[in-house]
Amino acid sequence: MRYLISLFALIILVTGYFLLKPDGQTKPQETNELLEVQPPEKNGEDEVLLLGDHMLAEHGLSRTPAAYDVRLLHDFIETANLENRHIDTYFFSTNPDLTEILLGKEGMSRPQLSANQPVIGKNQYGETVLIDRWKTPYRVHLVERNLIEIFSAGPDQKMGTSDDLRWPPPK
Repeated sequence: MRYLISLFALIILVTGYFLLKPDGQTKPQETNELLEVQPPEKNGEDEVLLLGDHMLAEHGLSRTPAAYDVRLLHDFIETANLENRHIDTYFFSTNPDLTEILLGKEGMSRPQLSANQPVIGKNQYGETVLIDRWKTPYRVHLVERNLIEIFSAGPDQKMGTSDDLRWPPPK
């Protein structure tokens, strides 16, 4: 949520800058010309960048800590859950099911994430899943109706060891 607020604040600042900058005026000149609308950002061929593409842009980067990846993914899933309130959170209880919802498969929701993102991979059964920076599938645990825990196996790629990562952290 904090990322969305930051994004909106940035948009407002940039808009304010361009409204104030031309010729030192404080408001835009009135004109009868049609405003030119910029197309949405593109990623590759004709693919629009989706919410998850923006929110997970720093996922898996060497300059960010691995624990940050897990939190980014958790925050993105919470945001996507707000967008998909018509879907029972029971469907979020496994990584493959959650991934299908986020990708907009089977018409369950609008796509929230592009399939070509580094966080998308395959598990040992060939299912499309969310993966960590070590290419290991995340474990998704539905604690209660609106609370999901995300686990990464960490660098050793084995769940249940001391290097595992989790968000939210245990209380």
